[in-house]
Amino acid sequence: MKLAVIEVLDRDGHARQSVPVLKWPATIGRAVECDVLLDDAFVAAHHATIDEADGVLALEVGDSVNGAEWPGRRLSAGARAALPPDGIVLLGTTRLRVRRAADALAPERPLLPEPRVRLPLWTLLATLMVWSIALDWLRGDPTTRLTDYGTSLLAIGIVLVGWAGMWALLSKLFRHRFEFRPHARIAAGYLLVSDLLVSALPLAAFMLGIPLLSRLSGLALGALVCAMLAAHVRRIVPAHRVLIAGVMAALFAGGAVVTLTHTYQTTERYFSELYVSTFTPPALRLCTGVAPAQFLDEARALKPVLDEHARSDRFNSNEPWE
Repeated sequence: MKLAVIEVLDRDGHARQSVPVLKWPATIGRAVECDVLLDDAFVAAHHATIDEADGVLALEVGDSVNGAEWPGRRLSAGARAALPPDGIVLLGTTRLRVRRAADALAPERPLLPEPRVRLPLWTLLATLMVWSIALDWLRGDPTTRLTDYGTSLLAIGIVLVGWAGMWALLSKLFRHRFEFRPHARIAAGYLLVSDLLVSALPLAAFMLGIPLLSRLSGLALGALVCAMLAAHVRRIVPAHRVLIAGVMAALFAGGAVVTLTHTYQTTERYFSELYVSTFTPPALRLCTGVAPAQFLDEARALKPVLDEHARSDRFNSNEPWE
């Protein structure tokens, strides 16, 4: 009857070797007669023995120079102590984990949360291409040639293939699987959402009369880029979703603070955009307009501020005064 297994863990915490324990005690070392035979130059011939007494696993170090250790505890030759609750111990440079048949197993963890909306890759690509052509048509003029649209589509395709291929190579390196399609789906989805968001915020700013919405486009784009990077990394190392989300959130917050601070030091404003440059048909504007007299009064009030900025710029540039 199998009483337990002693697993040799790799650097990622996965078991690369599993040795069944049919009786206690179990010996560990480099000697051929050991129950768990380790190929580690920093492990003694008879390095340690694991035994069970009254339902408690204990490890006793044999004739070893390096001994055994786990977080908060180190054992030298001849020492004996109960194993940690997780059963993981370091002998030489080898990590071992002891699991008994009576130990409770942790519930299965989902590899990746299923998205609420999961569109096929070709649907995302087709939508992205149509949206790109529509934007080029709106921004273009009657002299725009059909080849110009083809150039834009070709550039998007090259960027997507290169970006997804890079992440697929990282996936091959760390997970031993070349996952091109999942990473291409992530990239295409976030690229489409970013195009929609960057186009929708200025339109909403004009329709609602809230210029801040347009000025937030850059920060929104930065947040989407961080979210896309987090999605790519989670695909490669799904066991660290919380850590990845925290790192990307900190990266976005730090980048936003640096960008806003630099803009304020340069222009004395937190956003470089002065006016909303996107317009819709007047019928779609939801907010009330400003009376011409009020607009003229507010424009006149800007003159002292602009004069002060002009004097400050001329003083700093050492230009001659008129």
